[in-house]
Amino acid sequence: MISSASAEPNQVHNTSTSSVQEKVVAIPQTMASAVRDVVVLRNLAEATNSAVADLYRRVNASDLERRTGFKVHEAVSALLGSLADHYGMSWSHIAELIGVSAQAVRKWRKGELATGENRLNVARVAAFLDLLTEMQIADPSQWLEVPLVAGFSITGLQLYRAGKVDLLLEWADKRIDTPERVLDMFDPRWRVKYGSNYETFQADDGNLSIRRGSE
Repeated sequence: MISSASAEPNQVHNTSTSSVQEKVVAIPQTMASAVRDVVVLRNLAEATNSAVADLYRRVNASDLERRTGFKVHEAVSALLGSLADHYGMSWSHIAELIGVSAQAVRKWRKGELATGENRLNVARVAAFLDLLTEMQIADPSQWLEVPLVAGFSITGLQLYRAGKVDLLLEWADKRIDTPERVLDMFDPRWRVKYGSNYETFQADDGNLSIRRGSE
């Protein structure tokens, strides 16, 4: 004979209170909630990456200004001599980076006085090329002259003149993975605005150079 007690559903009793203990069963996470968690984590990662990139730019900008402050104590003629002789930069490209004529640069090279602003700009260019060298750019002058992307005319010289020194330093330090990404950050319409008939190639001396592409 089956007793009435054995016919009841199994229950877990607390001996001290005789109350029924309920067992909580975890409900499996739904796909929608999992997607929401992924989105939250992705946004957090993007915000962190953005903060790190911003900090890196500010550190680079501070370092460049610090180096410029040291360079500005040197004579303008000595700085220009270093840019031309040590780095092999042409007078026209030096003038382009500073924002003056090549004739003005030659006059300063011969000892004529430059304005305070121009003296500072010369010092900044010299400090910038020093930084590129420390970032393992073997020939920073030529590196600035070569188009970033084959078939498009825009070069590092143009980015510098546009005030995008931060992008150049990130590209030199391999913090931006492709030159196309550099140009996307510089001007999203670069493919339309900077088309060129020129292409890059490796010359006999092993260095990159440019030539007119096939028509």
